[in-house]
Amino acid sequence: MTMPIKRTEKREKPQMVPEPVRGQPALVQGDATWGAVRPTKSVAYVMLALAGLVGGGGLLAFMLFLFAGPLKLVNLGLGESPGALVEYLSLSGVFHST
Repeated sequence: MTMPIKRTEKREKPQMVPEPVRGQPALVQGDATWGAVRPTKSVAYVMLALAGLVGGGGLLAFMLFLFAGPLKLVNLGLGESPGALVEYLSLSGVFHST
């Protein structure tokens, strides 16, 4: 959403080059009425590239999981016991509710 900006009218003879302010060694002044403010698109391009990399990386990880199967990095101790179905259902419920 863009918001309108109140601008001062252009001067007949704008000061386009900043000039030093007397008594202030690191301060310059210029005329802001002669140019136009244009938003940069670089932020949008960076966000687009990051979204592509993250999305593509997630897709590649999912494809690797489908082809290689689970890596079994964490042993949950869920075997073929009679209560395994209850354990699976409770874990599914916990992760489904979040």
